[in-house]
Amino acid sequence: MWGVVANMEIPGKSDKLSKTIFFHVVRKPPALNIGDEFARDGANEALRKDFPLAEMILEKVIALDPARSNHHVTLGNVLLADGQIDRAVHYFSAARSLDSGDLTARLGLITVALITGDTASLKQMIADFARLAHVDITETLYLSAAVRADILDLTAMQESLGVNPTWGYDKLQAICHFINRYFPFGSGLDALIRRLPHLSINNLVAALFDMQNEDLTAWAAEPSAKIAFVNSQPKNVYNDYPIFASILSKGHRAAYFLAQPASSTELVNAFMPLDHTYIIAGDNLSNCGFDLLFSTSPQAAHLTTTAANVLIPHDIAGHPRASRDDEQPIEPASDLLHFDYFLTTNERMADDLFSFLRENDQMLQANGPSTNNSRKRSARRLVPSGYAKLDYNIDQIGSFKDPNRSNAILIYPTDFTIPPGVITPFLATRVIELVLERFPDHMVIYRPHPNNNLKNSPEIAALNEALQTHPRYEYNDDPNYLSVWARSSVMLTDYSGGAMTYACTTGKPCLFLNPTDEIPVLANRGGILMFTNELGLTVGNLADVIPALSELLDSGGGWLERISDFQQNAVFHPSGAANYIASIVPTLLKDENSEGWIEF
Repeated sequence: MWGVVANMEIPGKSDKLSKTIFFHVVRKPPALNIGDEFARDGANEALRKDFPLAEMILEKVIALDPARSNHHVTLGNVLLADGQIDRAVHYFSAARSLDSGDLTARLGLITVALITGDTASLKQMIADFARLAHVDITETLYLSAAVRADILDLTAMQESLGVNPTWGYDKLQAICHFINRYFPFGSGLDALIRRLPHLSINNLVAALFDMQNEDLTAWAAEPSAKIAFVNSQPKNVYNDYPIFASILSKGHRAAYFLAQPASSTELVNAFMPLDHTYIIAGDNLSNCGFDLLFSTSPQAAHLTTTAANVLIPHDIAGHPRASRDDEQPIEPASDLLHFDYFLTTNERMADDLFSFLRENDQMLQANGPSTNNSRKRSARRLVPSGYAKLDYNIDQIGSFKDPNRSNAILIYPTDFTIPPGVITPFLATRVIELVLERFPDHMVIYRPHPNNNLKNSPEIAALNEALQTHPRYEYNDDPNYLSVWARSSVMLTDYSGGAMTYACTTGKPCLFLNPTDEIPVLANRGGILMFTNELGLTVGNLADVIPALSELLDSGGGWLERISDFQQNAVFHPSGAANYIASIVPTLLKDENSEGWIEF
């Protein structure tokens, strides 16, 4: 029967579909039956927001295998995501008629009743489901969103219903990751659910983690070099995932580990495939026997005892460091002792990092024998890699540009809990009020640092309360910062390393406000402080903000050309960082140096 599918054509999409079909026809043996494989292909197209293609594939699958209720449920979930409520009802109802025991079909109809406000039907359906699945009403509602991996619905439920403490929000995020990874839009999920004692959040998440463990164990058993990527937080997917994807494309075996399940949502929103992605759980990473480990997090070096560790720069400019005065040493970082390779973005950053690592060694050695390292190479090496995140940004930002909305002034502070010289919410309020008054033709967008925003800072809440009624003020915490970068004409920051990435991505200048008159200044070294003169202007008090912004907003300043020249001449491997890193993997796997690397 499925030989017919291999010859089917979808208008305007036949080339794309034929490649997918060929892949599944030649796979031996298939992980699922061919119908389920094609249904999953359709669901994955929906994850990429190509709903017309997803619907066409799933309709063809249903036409050829009309008795499989799960295919109807999958298409119903896709139609829900596409806003086609009436058609979704048709397919959920068809699935329930085919198999009254298909709980995912019932959950689909519950979701429809929630959306349409059909209270009478909703009460009866929830009661029926709760009786069949042995769960209460609240858990039924959570399950209706979880089986579709609808994190927005789950977030809304968390705010209105609260989260059972035995679940925790990370569990709900983990379910969404696994559903998108293995059962997109519920495709094939019915088979797993039937094996559960009963459908509940705890049983579902336990079964999904078991599935991940089986998958990872089988993957790790193959006898070849293995590479791990450890993503420490959602915002870093744009930094480490492009490198991971490039290394995969070269035929290397690599796995991408999530320290936080929320990173999965960021990957999905950025249309980054979830293949070979895993949530860190227990010793699942350390048990794989990896040969190389890449991460932006220094703490990741402790996750394995077998791998040579590669530190991805957290920022294009490196990290600023501080001490109470020029004589006092900086705070030592013992985790850095465990890295064999350090990727560097530009020559100045490499020189500064080399000096810091030598100084760091001396301070740690003075602290005694607890500073032993676990390195796997005979020497440490600085690798001139470039900055993959910058390349990704430049490639993506064009899709966000709107000539009619590109003159905002962006307030972009660093983490205000890390003084000195930062723009606190209190200071930001004064800055925003001043800028709104003096620049009546410009929007002002305030974007807090993610670390502060995640902690529901009362200081940020107070700032919003003071400014939210102003028609030209906007608060923005969209995980994808490129949308506000594209809408702005200048960034006002303190010493956020994002300023250098912003300038090199957009060609627009930055104003660095370091309020030296209000906060005792510590001696700072490294990071963005090495590059401020090339990227914009620096002021030390509020009185100088308006004249400096006026100068930067002047189109005759030539900032686009100046910043473009700086980027092309200062950044290693412009537009090719991820490919360069992938090309040197064979060298990284050996204890060898290469031309241009600094060995010490």
